[in-house]
Amino acid sequence: MQLNQHPDAIELYATLIRTPDGAIASEAIYHLGMLYLQQNQVDEAESIFSQSIGVGESADYYRLSSLAQLAAIYENIGKDSKAVSAYQLLVNSTSEERWVVAAEERIQALTDLKAAK
Repeated sequence: MQLNQHPDAIELYATLIRTPDGAIASEAIYHLGMLYLQQNQVDEAESIFSQSIGVGESADYYRLSSLAQLAAIYENIGKDSKAVSAYQLLVNSTSEERWVVAAEERIQALTDLKAAK
């Protein structure tokens, strides 16, 4: 059985988020947020992913993944300016090309959309 299917997964991830180890907390944030998304609990996922902003190393994979998920949630619920800010934070957090290019593409698309309105 996978952890995210276990009935106590939410409680376990919530506990791990509070650990002083940034790498563990960052990974727990990502997995808990994804678990909430899988359960279509978007508000809870947004709240959890937003915690990634101040956790872990700037370029930590799970932190970057959480920022990308947060930006996508903002985009999907029509909070375009928050989406742009989250994507910009993602760009500023890493020099890894795949993250930067994808985030910059979304920033441009959202900027173009705003200009067309």
